[in-house]
Amino acid sequence: MTSSNPTFDFTPYFTTILSIAPNEVDVQVLSGGYTNLTARATFSRPMNLPTHFNLPTAISSVILKRATPYMHAIPSQAVPIDRQAVEARALRILQGVEPSVPGVAQGLARVPTLRVPQLVFHDTEQNILWMTDLGEGKILTEYILSDSPSKSKLEELADALGRFVAGLHGGTKNPSPETTSTLSDSRHLFGFLTSDAARIIREESPEYRNDPDGMQMLVDRMYSVLDPESNLEPCLGMVDFWAGSTLVSTDGDLGLLDWEYFGLSDPGFGHLHLCLLFAEDSAEIATAVQAFLAKFASTYIATSSDTMSAQFKRRFLITHGRELIVGTELFVRTFDAASKARSVEAGLQCLGAAGSEDCTIDRDTLKTLPAEILEGMMLFLAPDR
Repeated sequence: MTSSNPTFDFTPYFTTILSIAPNEVDVQVLSGGYTNLTARATFSRPMNLPTHFNLPTAISSVILKRATPYMHAIPSQAVPIDRQAVEARALRILQGVEPSVPGVAQGLARVPTLRVPQLVFHDTEQNILWMTDLGEGKILTEYILSDSPSKSKLEELADALGRFVAGLHGGTKNPSPETTSTLSDSRHLFGFLTSDAARIIREESPEYRNDPDGMQMLVDRMYSVLDPESNLEPCLGMVDFWAGSTLVSTDGDLGLLDWEYFGLSDPGFGHLHLCLLFAEDSAEIATAVQAFLAKFASTYIATSSDTMSAQFKRRFLITHGRELIVGTELFVRTFDAASKARSVEAGLQCLGAAGSEDCTIDRDTLKTLPAEILEGMMLFLAPDR
């Protein structure tokens, strides 16, 4: 059975570009594609690709991402189509094929248990990116919510992710303008996420109705602190780094997907904390999330070449708060009203705890966070970090 998206049919595309019959390929449009239309193509036999493709060996399946000038999930939201060229370049950098950004491929090589897709072909005419298939799996939040993984397995995954992210941040500090000019302009994504958080605050927060000036101050703080121009400690990262970008395969391997926003980045991993605010979650899930976050944080800090500066901590708080708010509408499961209210409130408390001045943290406000959220965040925000 072959499925396709109404706006683009991959099957005729394959029959043309590979000169194969329609019954030789099965196309499955993958769920969760937020920015792009993403599909897995499985061939009826191992397929040798044309010689101008970047893969000399025969393959049984391949992942395709088709880009448009708008978000696939939100057609009214325009996004630069050059994000696909950024992802193609990022994958070449990660593979070591393009060594123009030191520290990236080397950092990945130091974490052999972590996988990223390999670039196969970039069809610039159809705006379709071909990548190797990392296999069936679940994004990290769904894996934690539904698979009841052991603590040792969670810590293994968290350790790999913490080592890679810290190595990437540390290995790409203060990138040159020549480097960043050829990567993603993160202002587009940051602007979208921040404006979406502001909208949710206005629509969902009782505090906004009771104290609009105070809430607007927090919204303004979010815009100001997360302005890429205000980052005094720039480094490179995925930018679109959230639990939905992490795939745990059926074999238990960890993969990182979606490199189209690779460029100047910010810290923050608030989407995992959403698991703790979801109404259906059990104590077992809370324990699992805390175990993952504790290992991720301890590994990140131990691997990082620098201490966590005051500015890092403040940007971390703001980013974390924004993710707790925006994530209520991007989470792997639908939030009920009560869960959404708790998450938005926790996000606002993070914004408030970031303080009103540069590099200050209001620890009294920080203490008002739910205990299970505060525990994970203090791993990064403790005074001696």
